[in-house]
Amino acid sequence: MSDVLAPSVSPNHVIRLVAGDDNPALIVQLWDDIADEPVDLSLSTTTVKFRFRARGATTILFVATMSKVDGGFIGLAQLDWPSTGLDIAAGQYEGEVSVEFDGAIQTVRKPLRFQVTEDFAESA
Repeated sequence: MSDVLAPSVSPNHVIRLVAGDDNPALIVQLWDDIADEPVDLSLSTTTVKFRFRARGATTILFVATMSKVDGGFIGLAQLDWPSTGLDIAAGQYEGEVSVEFDGAIQTVRKPLRFQVTEDFAESA
């Protein structure tokens, strides 16, 4: 494993979501920048975690284990939002992805950026 993990999403890209929603799922591909290839996540001892918080805050809103897409052989991991994960105020948020390889943890250097907007209120 190299020193550099990178998600397939550009660090300048902002992922747009709506408060209260449960979808879309978030899929990232973890890439080894040194070897210039996807990170193999396929071992049963490898887990991928996602931490979510308001941008600039220190309080983590939730931690979730991401599932490995197609067995994780090409570095794809999917976050299915927890049922209340997006029951949050509109604003800017960030997510951190980390991988545990048989007990050794490596975190993606740059957090993913999110913009959450309010849902339209339903009329009675």
